[in-house]
Amino acid sequence: MEPLHTKPTAPSSAAEAEQIDQVCERFLDGLRSGCAESIEDLIADWEEPERSKLLLELILVEIDDRIQTGRKVSPIDYVRRFPGSRDVVDAAFYERLARSKDVEHAPIGGETTFFSVLNRFRYLDEGGLGIIYLAEEQTLKRTTAVKFLHDHLASDRESREQFLLEAEVTAR
Repeated sequence: MEPLHTKPTAPSSAAEAEQIDQVCERFLDGLRSGCAESIEDLIADWEEPERSKLLLELILVEIDDRIQTGRKVSPIDYVRRFPGSRDVVDAAFYERLARSKDVEHAPIGGETTFFSVLNRFRYLDEGGLGIIYLAEEQTLKRTTAVKFLHDHLASDRESREQFLLEAEVTAR
């Protein structure tokens, strides 16, 4: 079975690792003081493959900050922000879930109960109602699809009902 995510490689030199650490520290300091630069601005001048390495680390910093401050974290938000970097987003969420002992209590995606048995998320497709990921289900040792309702549809009753109907039909 092919891996369900591709993680950017480690920094190629100590100097590169130091640069990434410095940017991440500056970003974290900005988050704590309420005046952080956006991730988009911080990665703007970086070239590949260093850009992906930095993006991964900055997303991890932001995820941790959001969880610590009780704010919702959704892979959908990051896929929208970084559409050309879905593998990096997937790797960041996989890494965060893999190293979390409190994953059942972390407000990732607004729903948290299934994240303790699913891991290795990989973007599959996007439709009108949401974004679909493949994930490995640890308990049954199988690959399954997970669909996240678009945030802008979460408050729309008809969209939620359609989303549930699609889930029920697909599960049969």
